[in-house]
Amino acid sequence: MADHDLITDDLATGLTELTRTLVAARDIEQAWDQVATIAARMVPEQPMAGVTLRMGEHVQLVAATDAPVARIEEAQQRSGRGPGLEALDTAAPVSVPDIGAERRWAECRAEMLAEGIRSLHCEPLIADGPPIVALNFYSAIPHAFDRRARQLITIIAAVVSAATAAARQAELSEQLRAALASRSVIDQALGIIMGRERCTRSAAVTVLRDVSQRRNTKLAVVAADVIRSCTGADPEDLHFNESGRPPVPPGQRTGAQRLR
Repeated sequence: MADHDLITDDLATGLTELTRTLVAARDIEQAWDQVATIAARMVPEQPMAGVTLRMGEHVQLVAATDAPVARIEEAQQRSGRGPGLEALDTAAPVSVPDIGAERRWAECRAEMLAEGIRSLHCEPLIADGPPIVALNFYSAIPHAFDRRARQLITIIAAVVSAATAAARQAELSEQLRAALASRSVIDQALGIIMGRERCTRSAAVTVLRDVSQRRNTKLAVVAADVIRSCTGADPEDLHFNESGRPPVPPGQRTGAQRLR
């Protein structure tokens, strides 16, 4: 098999692994370590890699393949200047073929040279709005990030951006599903209280909230207890039909215990 085919297969495998890692992650922030490791493995010469995340005015390192990356990031934080910060500020890649000839970011550059770093490439992840994540690669080899390496990094960044957006959308969808499920359980409990106490919905809400506050327990948990006291069983799992609406709850039984 030709070298070109091997490179293509390795790239495809790495991109697939990156996508699966991000889309399958329950918490995206916890997936960045794997992203950094996989991305570094995909780039020629396998440089050190880190991921920086901007949160408001603060930028922090959320993943690093090697200790020197963390120390370089600390130098950027102290001085407020560095290649990763510049990539985020300008929404453009920052590539330095020879750190020894670089004159920007004095403190950060000194730290990189002390750590044996001789070239770097920082790639912002571009999605909707200003970039909030940058992939940062550091190599002990001068001119390590040639045109081909930079192209690979651009492809990696594009895939990570898309996979991150998909993962965040899935996370939001799961949060919405959980919120709707809780809402359904609360509505069923309110119906039980209204029927039992012969009161209005507003009064039933007050009863449920009072118990929630007294027990220091979430409203949905108290509502589930109400349903169990009435039916003798846990609330049914919430499923949605094709219209996206939950099914009509089953009829409520009478003669349940009073909520204590």
